[in-house]
Amino acid sequence: MAILHSFFDESGKFQDHQVVAFCGFGASESQLKDFDKQWANQLRRCGMDALHWVRARRYGKPLGDNIGAQSLENRVNDLKPFVDCVNDYLGLGAACVFEVTGYTSFAKESKDLLGGSDNPFYIQFLRTVMLLAEFARPEENIAMMCDEDEETAWNCYRLYKRVKEIHPQAGRRLAAISFADDVHFPALQAADMLSFLCREQAKLQWFGEDYEYRDFFRYLTDPRGTSTLQWRVAFKDKGELSNLEKSLVRKKEAREQPESTDAK
Repeated sequence: MAILHSFFDESGKFQDHQVVAFCGFGASESQLKDFDKQWANQLRRCGMDALHWVRARRYGKPLGDNIGAQSLENRVNDLKPFVDCVNDYLGLGAACVFEVTGYTSFAKESKDLLGGSDNPFYIQFLRTVMLLAEFARPEENIAMMCDEDEETAWNCYRLYKRVKEIHPQAGRRLAAISFADDVHFPALQAADMLSFLCREQAKLQWFGEDYEYRDFFRYLTDPRGTSTLQWRVAFKDKGELSNLEKSLVRKKEAREQPESTDAK
């Protein structure tokens, strides 16, 4: 049985941030092998063990042993080859980005329809799993790897088990979930980069907060004819999440309607 390998990371905690993101990449085994090789070549070029976006974006500090402090333009140019690895070798790019108050303002009854959690991460994880099940070829099962951050890892594991219980069809496609230090897995490093950039892009779109790497984000996500990557993106602000809540309520009422008719 073939495996769709997927790698995801979270950016932002809902208690502390206006925007939270759960983003990552998927690839077949052969795609992942080529990607890992090319990403490792770029790490060697820069003199790094791993690309950690929170440090790499600080262009006033060294990027690695081989590249010192730079201007923003030069730092972007040195980071672009990592984006080329993503676009040339991975198969799926997935981003699920929420405005926190859009979910936390849901009525309790609406949250109960989604598992009862106050944390929007639940629905982000659920949407991502359903997306992976839809994207995977019929002969593929799904393996998810997430960053080993303790809070994120525990949430992912609980939700992984929950999805297998409440969505048996999608659950049967989930072969495994694991947690790792991203220093050992280039695709997790790419997921970390994507999650941070998507959260910054959402703040630009929704709140007008500019950020230095917006051109770099476009370089990553703009269509290119040579790319193997297919994007699945959901940026949901407060208004769109409000519409989602209304849709959930309507579907619940529709499911209950035949029962009330029969009761009469």
